[in-house]
Amino acid sequence: IRIPDTRINYPVMQTKDDMEYYLRRDFNGNEDVNGLPFLDARCDVNKPTTNLLIYGHSMNSGAMFACLKDYKEYEFYQKHKIIYFDTMQERGEYEIVAVFQSRVAYVDEVAFRYYNFIQADTQEEFDSFISAVEKLSYYDTGVKAEFGDELLTLSTCDREITDGRLVVLAKKRDKN
Repeated sequence: IRIPDTRINYPVMQTKDDMEYYLRRDFNGNEDVNGLPFLDARCDVNKPTTNLLIYGHSMNSGAMFACLKDYKEYEFYQKHKIIYFDTMQERGEYEIVAVFQSRVAYVDEVAFRYYNFIQADTQEEFDSFISAVEKLSYYDTGVKAEFGDELLTLSTCDREITDGRLVVLAKKRDKN
């Protein structure tokens, strides 16, 4: 995962049996408080779902996904509109659709859970998700996602609210 002119330039890891394995481990599996960005275990880059969801720490040192908080400012977004996510199969270029704040909801709470949006089997599911994201977005990027688009979501902690998350949602650009 890479965002030019930021510190985000890291391998993205994934384990299917222990989703949080890389939360506090380095590339070689050694203990590391920074961890590494990791792909949600429900996602598969070989058979892409509607949304590839990547988590990363927001370190006080500025490491990992810390600079995502800068996307709260429209001026930062204007200079950093593209996210690159390359896999073993292809190079991916994604344009940012929205930046929003959310939080991890309590089990019995009725709330928007962006982190459960992996696959949209219908246009209604997709449109409902995008509508909720647009309502939460800090600003209008002018980039619209449509059913059938491949999405990329970057998620990190946001300490402004309890259990807060800062989320950057992007859609894959056409290869033309």
